[in-house]
Amino acid sequence: MLINLTIIVTFLVYLNLLLAILGLGLYAKLRPTQKSYKYLFAYIFYSIISDLIFSKLSIKYLESEIYSFRLYTIVEYTLLTLAIKEHIKSQMILKFIYTFSFLFYCLAFFDSILGKISQFDSLPAGFESILLLVYSLFFIYEKVINNTLNFNGFTWVVIGLIIAFSGTFFLFILTQKNFENQVFIITYGYIVAIFNIIKFTFLSIGIYTENKKMISINHNSLIKI
Repeated sequence: MLINLTIIVTFLVYLNLLLAILGLGLYAKLRPTQKSYKYLFAYIFYSIISDLIFSKLSIKYLESEIYSFRLYTIVEYTLLTLAIKEHIKSQMILKFIYTFSFLFYCLAFFDSILGKISQFDSLPAGFESILLLVYSLFFIYEKVINNTLNFNGFTWVVIGLIIAFSGTFFLFILTQKNFENQVFIITYGYIVAIFNIIKFTFLSIGIYTENKKMISINHNSLIKI
């Protein structure tokens, strides 16, 4: 049973990588102009490099993947927060993001200094999930109150982030105390891979539909002219 689950996890990880590469391909082909998509491109690219290179280097030279995981948490938070922030208009919400971003970086720093850096960063990873989930809900909230919510472009990205981080929050909290448990780690890999597949699928949909939206806007502008 454990061997079968390991095979499934491996398959899901490769599928996750393929979807991430698809997102990069769509970005390279469609070239969405909004700055937020540049941050998404950097995030997807870093995710691929982290899985294929940084995690392997972390194991080879530091004897654990944990170090690459800790770095990934910080880079992921930074790039996704910058992407979401590009779409936030409210100054109050922006101040909230700046304040809690400072708290997140402080937590990540002190967790690595005061705790064991060789342990999974459950607190920073859990806090990151909560914050990105809240920021995504802020995005939806602004769209709703301004009556501009539509299912294209960055809205699909945000939906993917909401699903992914709401699905992995409790898992990250539990991981630090269970990282030595082989059964738990395989289950962890299984769940994270599934939600990463969902996340990168929605990111790719967001990149694709943003391009379709821009084509529609340009077409309407030409008709008016």
